[in-house]
Amino acid sequence: MRHAFGQVDAKEIAFEKFQKIQQGNRTAATYWVEFQQIKVDDPYTDNVCIARFRDGLHPEVKWHLVMSEIPATVLVDYATTSIKWIATYATLESLVDELQLAQKSAFMSTRKNHRQYLPGT
Repeated sequence: MRHAFGQVDAKEIAFEKFQKIQQGNRTAATYWVEFQQIKVDDPYTDNVCIARFRDGLHPEVKWHLVMSEIPATVLVDYATTSIKWIATYATLESLVDELQLAQKSAFMSTRKNHRQYLPGT
């Protein structure tokens, strides 16, 4: 009897892990690896897994993925596309940050150069 309850507990624990997994501050690739490990404990259909994977993503990432309308039919394809898209987005975001910093630096430099021509400076 104890063995039977042990099996139920293991399945229940696996189900809870599956329901609670979140990306958090991890990369999407790290989240995907853990997601696959949990999925092995109790295999679900791709549709269920895609929905769960998407729900566990960081809210900002999830929003961008929904807006980009990545097709969701095969779990591995969806996860791979998501990870690639997130990496591309992060690179673009980093480039925008660098550009804004360069523009601010150029503005401050121009402002400093103009001060020398103002009376009383």
